[in-house]
Amino acid sequence: MKILFLNSGYGMGFTKSKRQYVTGFWRYLKPGSSPFKKISLLVKRERPEIVALAEIDSGSARTNFTSQVDLLKREGGFADGIFQCKYKSKPLRKLPISKNQGNAVLAKKGLSASHWFHYLDYGIKRLVIEVKFGSSFNLFLVHLALSRRSRQKQIKQLLSYVKGSEQPVIVAGDFNLFKGSGEIDDLIKEGGLKSANKNHQPTFPSWKPKKELDFFLVSPSIKIKSFKVLSDIVSDHLPILLEVEV
Repeated sequence: MKILFLNSGYGMGFTKSKRQYVTGFWRYLKPGSSPFKKISLLVKRERPEIVALAEIDSGSARTNFTSQVDLLKREGGFADGIFQCKYKSKPLRKLPISKNQGNAVLAKKGLSASHWFHYLDYGIKRLVIEVKFGSSFNLFLVHLALSRRSRQKQIKQLLSYVKGSEQPVIVAGDFNLFKGSGEIDDLIKEGGLKSANKNHQPTFPSWKPKKELDFFLVSPSIKIKSFKVLSDIVSDHLPILLEVEV
């Protein structure tokens, strides 16, 4: 089974330099459809059974009310498309654009059984999506805070979710570990997990990767067949692809 994770950056197409965040400020309001089409082509080529996405738009004015979730679900041939706004704050959940900003999990027919939305107690981005894939494993999709203090508190709470799972887990997401992967040592050790990225290949920024921000953390009972940091520059993060035997 193949699982793809990507922080898609809402399909804004920041793929060349940090300067784009300023010079391409208009993309925050009207990113256009071309950058997200590259993500769609990537998914079609790799043909994963599960796609986990951080920073995706479910159909705001900035995408001309087109849901990127539905678009990828249709073009990738997925049966299920689970989306949730990443903000817990009610004001942010009601604003015209921010209410459509969130994370999503797409799955092929017959895979997902049930799902839950958890909101962490700290940070602005608090959403954790948990999806149960039969009796095989539970997938946790996360996008952690930029603030190290908030992130450390989030990681402790995430650990409680992992330890509370009745079956093996895969944790996928953008952890924003700009100070290094040592921040998740306790999560890995106490949660009984292992990182699929054994060589700590960097994933950010996509045009000149230096930081390992994106992770697959896996229970030891799940056999990892392969792990890749893909070279496709479709957002400011590189996609990561995990293949497991279930």
